[in-house]
Amino acid sequence: MYVTKDTIAPDIYANGMLEDMPEKATTPQYIYTFGLRDDREGNYVEYSGWKKANTDLPSLSGYVIQDDNVILEPYFSTTEREYTIRWLLNNGQVVSTSKTTVKYNGSYDKLAPTITDIHKKYETCSVTISNAGEVTYNIFDGWDKIPNKI
Repeated sequence: MYVTKDTIAPDIYANGMLEDMPEKATTPQYIYTFGLRDDREGNYVEYSGWKKANTDLPSLSGYVIQDDNVILEPYFSTTEREYTIRWLLNNGQVVSTSKTTVKYNGSYDKLAPTITDIHKKYETCSVTISNAGEVTYNIFDGWDKIPNKI
């Protein structure tokens, strides 16, 4: 886009020159949102979605173009993701769910449901007999992993 020297570059998203809002894929740790949002309604704040190349933060009043080549890049605010811990049996049945959330790479120091808790709450012992007459007892005997970092 051509912009006259000593004028403010337009916000091409706020002015409707850009059809779709720029996006950045989430990671296990962060959710990325284009620009900043106002506190009341969560609407995009004009000029907050653009920053000069090689800078960290946007200028909320826009950029006065003073050089021949100015590169503006999308700016994404970050929100740290939080996770709820669920304990599942092999069949996908939920045994327990944590009441609090844990941030990515945060510590999880709650106790896992015990074998006794599982046997009391669920029928975790089953018997199958094959066509050949072999008897198999399926008994829950512990978790395969106990998390300490999420």
